[in-house]
Amino acid sequence: MPDRMYNAGTISVAANGTVVTGVGTLWTEVLVPLDTFECEGVRVSVLEVTDDSHLVISPWPGGAKAAADYLVRYDSPLRYESAYMATQVRELVAQLRLLTANVPYYQVVSLGTNAPPGAPAESDSYVVGTAPTGAWAGRANNVAVWGGTAWLFAVPEGGWHAYSAGANALYAFDGAAWLPTNGVASVVGQTGAVSAVQIKSAIASAYFQTLMPAADAPAALTTLGFSSFMAGIRGSADAVAALTGLGFSTFMRGLRGVADAAALLAAMGFSTFMAGIRTAADAAAARTALGAQAALGYTPVNRAGDNAMTGNFVTQGAFIGNNTAPVSGTISGGVFRSDTSGVGSQFAQFYCQNQIGVAIRAAILSVNGAQVGSLVMDSGGNTAISGSLSKASGTFLIDHPLDPYNKDLAHGFVEAPEYQNRYRGLVRLVDGRATVDIDTVAGMSAGTFAALNADAWLAGLQNQEGFARLRPGAITGGVFEIICEDDACTDLVAWEVTARRNDAYVRSGDDPNTDSDGKFICEQEKPE
Repeated sequence: MPDRMYNAGTISVAANGTVVTGVGTLWTEVLVPLDTFECEGVRVSVLEVTDDSHLVISPWPGGAKAAADYLVRYDSPLRYESAYMATQVRELVAQLRLLTANVPYYQVVSLGTNAPPGAPAESDSYVVGTAPTGAWAGRANNVAVWGGTAWLFAVPEGGWHAYSAGANALYAFDGAAWLPTNGVASVVGQTGAVSAVQIKSAIASAYFQTLMPAADAPAALTTLGFSSFMAGIRGSADAVAALTGLGFSTFMRGLRGVADAAALLAAMGFSTFMAGIRTAADAAAARTALGAQAALGYTPVNRAGDNAMTGNFVTQGAFIGNNTAPVSGTISGGVFRSDTSGVGSQFAQFYCQNQIGVAIRAAILSVNGAQVGSLVMDSGGNTAISGSLSKASGTFLIDHPLDPYNKDLAHGFVEAPEYQNRYRGLVRLVDGRATVDIDTVAGMSAGTFAALNADAWLAGLQNQEGFARLRPGAITGGVFEIICEDDACTDLVAWEVTARRNDAYVRSGDDPNTDSDGKFICEQEKPE
């Protein structure tokens, strides 16, 4: 009999709400007013079935629910009216028709569909797929029949058969899944006439069936997808004729009949010496035959990815121009790379310089002899870089000033979304005023501050000795004035100026972190 409840999909309802919203529900055809709506043990009456996904209920006494499981019991007294009883009888007849005994297989519209069709005809049958949704949810592999107002389901047993009109194929249920039968299982035990389609399916695979109408061998090869060229080779009298048809030269056809590898090498023109290397038992024997030394004196770079190199590697001189001509001088312990594969030649060298205390390690990159970048470290650990430096984090790390033998002290870098320069100092007011020249305070040449910076302003101004209020003047050419409201004030004042770096380098385009106006680019795409 049809189920006495409905629980497909999920629902949402507000606390004290009267509207239930469903997802994956088909309520219009199966629910009637006064059916009982239940969620987590709380029950209320259905007052109205608005559509497939909305119900009006008595005020919900429970808490708010979202995407919750539910069920609606078919217990409305309206279900026992004559019109409704007639509908139930019609559905029962359809169910009995589905379960009629001694039927060797069922004819279905389709097999394996997961979503119910939008407008099925009454008595249309389907084999539900393995991941059903909507009104078919939870009915995997069932036989579903549309009864006119609701879906009826039958759980298959092992041995059931189904013919899918959509796929024009026969299937059998093995207790776990519907499997293609190739027609054999559908014919065995069948009473009545056996169709030609069933016979063809029973004696041959679907692939072989495509060849059955072929009139002759060429037609069969065409059906199988052989080109006319390949089909033509089929009639070759012997291997030589076939090779000729395939376009092999006389020389290559002649190699087909050689007795062994030695004869093949002789036919291909290999010398006795080269042919002899073929039989070398291992790499050592091959090197002996070739007269090669056993070792290079160091472990070379491996093409498989090993980039380790052992032993000393010494360079004599440096490379200039196109990186092929050494010049006078000796640099020992150097490691270099020269690349001439692209446009222009590139050369990089890491070396220890003989002048102790000057530059003991350096990396130099040159293109066609012109240096374009360098990194230099001296004996004191100082490092100079000609380009920009990017980092994930930065600190200073020094001996702790209070306990240098047992502790380190670290401070993190101050970061900002711009290249920022900061200047600070102290100045004493005279008659309530003071003039500050930043170049003088910082020990820079006159005009340096203005040439180096843009967007400069006074970030801090604080009276160190009194409470008189202060006002800064504009910064012009690196000079600004401090004015006190007390014309006679002589207090000591602390000041701080911040500015954005704006020199020629940050505007040149050589810095990858700034735009043409010298402004810092905070966000950039990752490199390919």
